[in-house]
Amino acid sequence: MEDITGKQLGPYRVVAPLGEGGMAAVYKAYQPGMDRYVALKILPRHFASDPQFAARFQQEAKVIANLQNPHILPVHDFGEADGYTYIVMPYVEGGTLASLLRGQPLPLEQMRSVISQVGDALDYAHSRGLVHRDVKPSNVLVDERGNCLLTDFGIAKIVEGNVKLTNTGGILGTPAYMSPEQGLGQKLDGRSDIYALGVILYEMATGRIPYNAETPMGIVTKHITDPLPPPRSVNPGLPEAVERVILKALAKNADDRYQTARAMVEALDDAMPAEESHEAAPQAVIRTAPPQREVPKPRRTVSGWVWVALAVAIVGCIGLGFLSLTAILASGFLGGGAGSVPTATALAPSPTATPTSTSIPTSTSSAVSAPSDNQGRILFEDDFSDTSSGWDQKNSDTGITDYSGGSYRILVNQTRYDAWANPGQSFTGDVSVEVDATKNGGPDDNDLGVICRYQDVENFYVFEISSDGYAVIGKMTAGNSIEYISSDKMESTDAIHQGIATNHIRADCIGDTLTLYVNGAQVATVTDTDHTSGDVGLMAGTFDTAGADILFDNFVVRAP
Repeated sequence: MEDITGKQLGPYRVVAPLGEGGMAAVYKAYQPGMDRYVALKILPRHFASDPQFAARFQQEAKVIANLQNPHILPVHDFGEADGYTYIVMPYVEGGTLASLLRGQPLPLEQMRSVISQVGDALDYAHSRGLVHRDVKPSNVLVDERGNCLLTDFGIAKIVEGNVKLTNTGGILGTPAYMSPEQGLGQKLDGRSDIYALGVILYEMATGRIPYNAETPMGIVTKHITDPLPPPRSVNPGLPEAVERVILKALAKNADDRYQTARAMVEALDDAMPAEESHEAAPQAVIRTAPPQREVPKPRRTVSGWVWVALAVAIVGCIGLGFLSLTAILASGFLGGGAGSVPTATALAPSPTATPTSTSIPTSTSSAVSAPSDNQGRILFEDDFSDTSSGWDQKNSDTGITDYSGGSYRILVNQTRYDAWANPGQSFTGDVSVEVDATKNGGPDDNDLGVICRYQDVENFYVFEISSDGYAVIGKMTAGNSIEYISSDKMESTDAIHQGIATNHIRADCIGDTLTLYVNGAQVATVTDTDHTSGDVGLMAGTFDTAGADILFDNFVVRAP
């Protein structure tokens, strides 16, 4: 493909080439209206002249744009200009997984982290009937924090009807990572992507791909016919349990593989040696059956917490609000009484912003609301794919708040410290607030959840869960200590996906009844009349250990 550096494609000024593959070229571009750099994936120019391709491109690109997962690179826009068909994605500083594979095995925990993230992305897409078809290390972006983002979703499907012959002899994909059924040109499902993920795991575990040959078709043939070289024959130090995961993922017959990406992720997680700390793992693994606690863990009491506001949110008149983020520091803990309050700055002070109507979302992205059994009218939603949608972005000693790969991230680096953000929306009536919250790293006795009826730093309700299985509804009134009103201690519940996991949190603030749901199950409810209106928002915090790192996605406010 010719170099198009300097061209103007719609609102995008092409700045520099980033790379080129068999199906598209990628360029860095500048979007002046948003004052940001983006990545443009440019498809071969001759495709634009085919009306059938143009119709299929529009259809498939819309499907891809609606994928909302922390580990799938989101699509901002797509279009055609000057004979070029393009897809617009975030520009990610960093590299790809391919750049980390240098012929040597990766550490076990790094392997687990990559498979967890990419597996989560695939499981999400497969549940929506989508198959990637070209999972490989160069399609896994790795940002500066080690977060993995799967890209090129659906590109192979978009172009497959217009490519009659490729360097593999008439099939699309990358030979080194291609499943036997893909090499045979058979109909594909998600298990073909699982095979490719197994090849990536093999390469990370051994430092090399399982099959090589002089021609691409020779590699494809080996995937179809040749026995798999045992991973431990290449890397004797690999644990047997990890080798078994690889062998199952790379079964020739799709029925013999893991049937879901989630199952593969969980199998690898279970196969890791005990000394490999899962608590420190930085990325998401969705667990469907969290372990039970035999002895409930003591939690903080009301009398043990004294809360001090570090930044003040300004709440607008009825129906309006300003963007705000309030950081709160607590001294004293279970049985310890009140202590001195250290000097600290707010994690993210309130920015200035124009008030917005509660009936119009501030996010301009084509959001898909979080899965919910609540079908009320949507008052506000944000999927965080638009990094200018108004949530604060701050980096300080106490933590970070910013957009991260299609999610909104709150990282709290100080113990007994909570931070929250709201999108500048105030509601006078009843609301239901929901969000997908993923533990990205840090301790399990963290706090994460949503806020409703936030009037100021001294008056609000908070709906919290922790990654070790506890849930509670609390309130602050007139600046007094946080009072847990759903019970005198946090309630343990097996509805919460524990550890490194994603939980769907929903808080209903309806009249004087407050109800907390986690993953569709009601876990706490209480009647209270102190607060009747106010802002909504997100919260994350720490208890005894710093480093709570939470990703939020699919934030929705409904009229129940």
